[in-house]
Amino acid sequence: YSVISPDHRDGPVRPTGVVEVLWRARTVEGDLGVRWGAPGVVDAAGTEHLLGPHEEVELRAAAEERVADPGLVPVDARQSRLDARLGVLAATVALRRHARPARDQGDPGRDLQRVRLVLGSGGVFRHADPEDAVAMLVEVLGDVTGGWRLPERARVSVDARSVLAAAGLLAADQAPTAARLLAAELAGTAR
Repeated sequence: YSVISPDHRDGPVRPTGVVEVLWRARTVEGDLGVRWGAPGVVDAAGTEHLLGPHEEVELRAAAEERVADPGLVPVDARQSRLDARLGVLAATVALRRHARPARDQGDPGRDLQRVRLVLGSGGVFRHADPEDAVAMLVEVLGDVTGGWRLPERARVSVDARSVLAAAGLLAADQAPTAARLLAAELAGTAR
């Protein structure tokens, strides 16, 4: 999900071709979970040429292990490393899909260069050591070959207490409460 603001210093805001810029956009990536959707992460990462030469076999086995036991909690460094790698791949593919231009539609893509905050959510980020979770997101933001415009100076943080979901549920009827909840969470966790 991204929210961008027009920058009127760039001149008047005009649609490009027949495609108007969406200031708020959400891309749902149901095939990119790190448990039930882990095989989809490996498939998509392969399609996107994100996998190292000998990485696919190990990641495919890890994905099948996670589908068989979606409650799996890493108990050693290897399992933690595989969870982190699946998380980085899932987030990288999701951002590429969200931000890059659509083919043959005159779409300029989502310009995320001015994004000020990148907030990771989901168990793989929430359960990782906070410094490791931020490092995972920084790695995602280093994806220079994805065909999308990278945030240039974004703060990086993790929704460590799953506040985004609660704020989203509150937003329609209790917008001020949702805003306070998010502000409090971000003030305490931003890195």
